[in-house]
Amino acid sequence: MYKTSSSMDRGTLYQLRSLINRRNVTAHPKCNVDATEDFFELVVDAYVVASVMSSLKMTTVQDCPDPSVISEDTWWQDDQVRAKVLNDVSRRVVDKHVNLDTVIKKKKEEETAITVYDYTSLVISLGLLYLDFKDAVREGDGERVLRIWKYFMLIWKVTGHKNYACEAFTLLSQYILLPPHLAQQLKWSRFVNTHGLPGHNISCDLHMEHLNRLVKTAMEGWVQTKRKRRRCSELGRLLECWPPSVKHLMRGRVFTSQVADTLRSHGFKT
Repeated sequence: MYKTSSSMDRGTLYQLRSLINRRNVTAHPKCNVDATEDFFELVVDAYVVASVMSSLKMTTVQDCPDPSVISEDTWWQDDQVRAKVLNDVSRRVVDKHVNLDTVIKKKKEEETAITVYDYTSLVISLGLLYLDFKDAVREGDGERVLRIWKYFMLIWKVTGHKNYACEAFTLLSQYILLPPHLAQQLKWSRFVNTHGLPGHNISCDLHMEHLNRLVKTAMEGWVQTKRKRRRCSELGRLLECWPPSVKHLMRGRVFTSQVADTLRSHGFKT
């Protein structure tokens, strides 16, 4: 979807990236994952808003929906009537623009230009699927995560990402073949909530990356000896129970006597 040769094609990811001057977004998302993710979510939101405005026959965001689509007295109806109208409009947008078959069609026609409608459907379909997966992780919804992994497996298989497709197949196979108690553990133990608040879960892999970053920050400036590496191992085991004050110092890349004093006060021998 992201091609530098599409700078003159209105509505493409690269053209939009140049239009809003997101220079930190490149063709290689690994270079700046956060910037790429923010940009893609922004584009998906814009596409969804534009598709809803088209369904409601609106030309600007300040317009009101056309009376032929939503009657003017809808706003004074009870909640159930308005909810039904909202569901009808949402269903109309989904039926028109969300179609994962577009991924297969794009793969077959990758040597030729696809239509604007197909490109729009591709961005909205994959974008909403990604946002649904991200929301499922935040909510700790293991059932929904596994359901979305089924779509990921098919998409990666069609687009030629065989390693990712194999990983998805392995995960889904394990859930089916493992004993019930291990299958439930696989489903629900994929998240960590370090805040203790609803909707603040993160994946276990991301949490491990955070811990690794803290340990690497603590090791900066240390002489890499066997004794120091052993202490870093002890350091990693204590990260979970450290108070926020220590972690704040670690994130600031300041491992000085102040940090050492704080560690000693919490039972760590420096």
